[in-house]
Amino acid sequence: MGNRDTSPAGTEWAEGNSADIATLTFITFRCAVGNNLRLSVGRSFVLRLIEDDIHLDVTFFSWTVRRDSGGFSYTRSTE
Repeated sequence: MGNRDTSPAGTEWAEGNSADIATLTFITFRCAVGNNLRLSVGRSFVLRLIEDDIHLDVTFFSWTVRRDSGGFSYTRSTE
């Protein structure tokens, strides 16, 4: 099981889109969404895959959290 404070491992996140990459500040996913995963819905982020230095635009459309399960939906694209 991953560490919820640093998951997903090997990634950094910033709110915004890759067109503004030079002005973005990358942090952990949980910090980027304000420590509330449901607040990510309707917002756009840039995901950086650290090892490969790849940037993806990600927009979340739903996020469900239950005691023992959950799920989410999103779209992603490269520059």
